Amino acid sequence: MLPPRSIPAFAPPLDRLVVRAALARGAHWPRSGPDLAGEVATAAQRDPSQASWVPHPEEALVAALRSHTDGELVIACPSWGVAAFAEPLERHADRLIFLAPAPGRLDPGLAQVEAALQAGATAVLLAPVAGDCTGIQPIAALCAGRGVPLALDARMNSGGRVLDGPPGAWGDPTLLAVHGEPGPAPCPGAILVSSRPPQPAPNGVASPAALDLALSLVRDSLRSEPRLRRLLGPGAPASLAPRQGAAPAWAFAAAGARLQQAADRASQRARHGRTLRHNIAHIEGMSVIDEAPGVQSASCVLPILTRNRDAVAAWLARAGLPTLHGLAGWLAPEGGRSAEAEDVAARALFLPLHPFYRAQDLVSIGEALRRAALASLD
Repeated sequence: MLPPRSIPAFAPPLDRLVVRAALARGAHWPRSGPDLAGEVATAAQRDPSQASWVPHPEEALVAALRSHTDGELVIACPSWGVAAFAEPLERHADRLIFLAPAPGRLDPGLAQVEAALQAGATAVLLAPVAGDCTGIQPIAALCAGRGVPLALDARMNSGGRVLDGPPGAWGDPTLLAVHGEPGPAPCPGAILVSSRPPQPAPNGVASPAALDLALSLVRDSLRSEPRLRRLLGPGAPASLAPRQGAAPAWAFAAAGARLQQAADRASQRARHGRTLRHNIAHIEGMSVIDEAPGVQSASCVLPILTRNRDAVAAWLARAGLPTLHGLAGWLAPEGGRSAEAEDVAARALFLPLHPFYRAQDLVSIGEALRRAALASLD
C-alpha cells in the first residue's frame, strides 16, 4: 500500500494576496458586481459592457437564452452534466432535446448537436462538466451558421485555450467564473456575458451572511491547504462555502485578486494535466480524455473513464486521493437517458488537479491509480 497522501479535492479559495485584497478598503480592487464583471469579461476577450454579475448562474444563463429566442424555445442540452441546470431548463424551455456524450468523451460533440438541430432544436446549451474544450469552437460555428443561439457555461473551462483564445470567448450568452478559474471561488455567483441579458438582479455590495461566507472560506482553505494536510493527514474533501447568492464587497475584491493570478495558475494546471495523462495512459481499464489539436484544457479536475469506477474511487479515497463524485448529475429523466450517457455516468472519474502539485505528487497519483485499477479487478 502507498502511504496516505494529502491531495485536497479543491485548491484553497484563500491565499495571502486574496486576503489582503479583501481587507484593503482603499486599494484598487473591484468592490461591486459591475466592477468585477468588467474585469472578468475583459480577461475573456468579451465586451465588458455586456457583462454582469449574477447571484444564481444557472437560472440567469437559461433566462438569457430565453431572451435570445422569439418563438418556441426547444433547447438541446446534455442528458448528463451540470445537474443544477435541470430545474431552470424545465421551467424556461418549451421542449428539451437531450444530447448523448460524444464517443470517448464526457460532453456532447458536433454530431450530437447537429442531429438535435435537425430534430428541431432552436437553442443549444453547452456546459462542459470537466473543462473539456474540444467541442466548443465547432459547435459555436455550427450554431452561428444555423442562426441558433448557443448558451455556454465556460466556468469549468477557465484557463483553457481554443485556437489561441479563451473558451469563454464563444457563446452568447456565456457564463464566466468570477475569479478566472474553475472550481470554488472566494465570491459566490458568476459573470454573465450576453448581448440581451435578462432583467438583472441587483448586484449585492453587502450581505447579512458576510461573516458566514468568510468563515466557510477560511474552513475550506484550511481543509485544502496542502502543507497542513501533509502534516495532519487527509480531511473532509467537501467545499462548504456557498457558490450562489448575495456577495459582500470584500468578496468581489477577493475574486479580483485571484483573477490576477489565474493565467499563471492555469499554466501550471495544464502542465500537470499533460504529465498525468502521459503517466496513466497505459493503465489497463482506464482511458483519459485526450486534447484535440488546437485545444488545451486547464480545469480543476482531470476526467478519466474507468471500469469499476466505484471500487477505484474507494481505493483512492483510502490512499488519501479524493475524487469528486458530485461534480455531474442527470438532467434527463430516467426514461430519456441514452445508453451512451448511462455508460459515461457509470465510468466517469474526476481527479483533483491543482497548480501546486510537486513532481512527487504527480508520480504518487499515477501509482495510486495503477494500484487502484489492479485492486478493483480482484
